[in-house]
Amino acid sequence: MARSDAYDQESSGGLAGFEFTVEDAYFAPDPAYTEKAGVEVLFLHWVGTSDADGHEMMSADGFHPKFSVGPDWQTLDGGKTIQHPRGNAKVGKSYGRMLKIAAEATKELEGTPEDFLEHGDFRDARIWIGTRWYMDEVERDFGGQIGKRSELMPVKFLGFANKPSGGSGGSAQTSGQQDSQAAASGGLREQIENLARALDDFDEFKRAALSLPGVTADADLMMAVMESGPDGLYAKARS
Repeated sequence: MARSDAYDQESSGGLAGFEFTVEDAYFAPDPAYTEKAGVEVLFLHWVGTSDADGHEMMSADGFHPKFSVGPDWQTLDGGKTIQHPRGNAKVGKSYGRMLKIAAEATKELEGTPEDFLEHGDFRDARIWIGTRWYMDEVERDFGGQIGKRSELMPVKFLGFANKPSGGSGGSAQTSGQQDSQAAASGGLREQIENLARALDDFDEFKRAALSLPGVTADADLMMAVMESGPDGLYAKARS
């Protein structure tokens, strides 16, 4: 993608005025939005650390920056990338606006090997991993009954966090950390299977499972939850 493509896009309110390092990024629905709007759309989710970690909204299972990508977009690889039925479509909603703002904030990277917007693809969530930002509210006029409201956006680029060689971003993990994560994933899977056995409606199960802390951070587990066919966790747990 060329940098100019980022400016050609369209652009989540909340806690403002803090530094944020993106340690993981993925595309997934937002259960709270789905319940409120009655329609499921994908969001770009950022997970990481910030200097606002002490705030109640920054708890591990609570707030993290997320940007809606608009209707009809889908992910077929567990949230790593998105694609559109019409092919090379533009993203809309808050992700599109975020791209414009991020492109403006990273103009000093233009023409350098570090220009991740030039050398990457906005449809791949992994281009954001390892980036650091100052997050703040940006006012937007939605018009009509909505009027003006603020959206949380990455308004200033603060550079890159350290990345392990050959990796896509994030922090290198020790074997102990990996074992701990595997145990946590196993515990989550057991909770999800219990939900599947308890809930007779798949959509109700999916909403409940995706709201469990940690599920959307595990791409494989998230896709198993969203799979309605025989290979999904719902069908396997109830068989």
